[in-house]
Amino acid sequence: MLARVKSAGSAVRDALSAAWSNKGRMLKIGLLTALAYLILVPFLQPVLVNVWFWMPAWLTAIVGGYITYRMTKTSQAKALAANKPSRSVRYLAGPATAGMLTVMLSGWFVIANTSQVLVDSEMAASIDEEELEAMPETVQTRLVPRATAEEYAKNSTSDNRLAAGEAHVVRVEENGKSKVWWQVPRHYTVWYGRMFGSVGEVVRIDAGASSMRVDEESGKDAFFLFGDKSFMVESLFRLRHPFSDRGETVYWREADGTWLMLISHIKYRPTKTGTMVPTMGGVMSVSKYGWTKNYSAKEAAQRFPGAALFPPEIARKYAKAYATYHKGVYNAFVTQAQLYEISEDDNGINKFPYFQDTKQFGLQEVVVFEPIGPSFAFTKLLMFDAVSGKVRSFTPDGNHNINGPRKAISNVRNADPDADWSNYLAVEPRIVNGP
Repeated sequence: MLARVKSAGSAVRDALSAAWSNKGRMLKIGLLTALAYLILVPFLQPVLVNVWFWMPAWLTAIVGGYITYRMTKTSQAKALAANKPSRSVRYLAGPATAGMLTVMLSGWFVIANTSQVLVDSEMAASIDEEELEAMPETVQTRLVPRATAEEYAKNSTSDNRLAAGEAHVVRVEENGKSKVWWQVPRHYTVWYGRMFGSVGEVVRIDAGASSMRVDEESGKDAFFLFGDKSFMVESLFRLRHPFSDRGETVYWREADGTWLMLISHIKYRPTKTGTMVPTMGGVMSVSKYGWTKNYSAKEAAQRFPGAALFPPEIARKYAKAYATYHKGVYNAFVTQAQLYEISEDDNGINKFPYFQDTKQFGLQEVVVFEPIGPSFAFTKLLMFDAVSGKVRSFTPDGNHNINGPRKAISNVRNADPDADWSNYLAVEPRIVNGP
């Protein structure tokens, strides 16, 4: 009896020892995998974005190729069992069909993501717009362009250790009223700050004022050990979003006065045709010392209601696609009804979309269309929510004949023909609608 107990005890001990050894191996594999991810992904992330972008094509090729291979092996086995030649039509028909379908589908997915017509038509078809019955009321006239705000921030920097960075827009509620600000981070230029890409403070410029006034107090404590240009922040973004492109960066002041850095990311999702279209995937927040947190696009819109996180260049791509293909490919090439173009000069300085604050919807990225051809009529208004990317549109009825922004620029110059226009620049013709 004692011998049996000892034998059972030895068996249990051996089993536990083997399990511990297996656990150790798994732990080592897990640690090595995590280490490889941390080291390789920041360098490979641009490649991974491309891998994801071409996912429909390569996934079809791999799966289709494997199926073709298995069908070929099965057909050869059947031919051998029947003592028939494996290259006869009877045994090659199935694998050949599978191979042809694989090549055709893979080729289609390549075309679907390289043909500008297909890409634009799919982008236009993916817009789920909310049609507005009335033109939205604008509640804040933004007078200061981005370049001017950056110049103000640059000229007001008195600390030799700091240099003004790029401006971005935020909308905040102050005393029951909305206000739009340009915010500009000041980056350290001395070695101990430049080493980490640190930000010393954030200044803001009232976007609705014409005076060169820079608010340096609200962001005096907005120190970030790792700023928006830091290799650490870029590495963290790539590690947490290996298949997404980086979008906009916004410095955000919380109600208690603390600051966060918000970075949106753009991911690509496949449509029914296999075309990969860009969409806002979400937002990553970064604290002063590099702690990160992820939010979905919907969560970010609720959590940071005035942060302009939707990239304007993505909005412009969708707007250009919508102008031609909002009624489909057949209409674009055959019927050709209601074809639009963005109402702007080809050689204009500032391009649509423009940031505008609205009473009903907050900060929007606005694009105005006119008909293709000689007409300058304001035909369609498209708005992209600056935080979430939600699309809204408004179409003026026949009782409202309004010149488009392109015509407004020439009207401004014609209104004062004696002015020396070589000293002035007419930029950003924005739609303003009051009560």
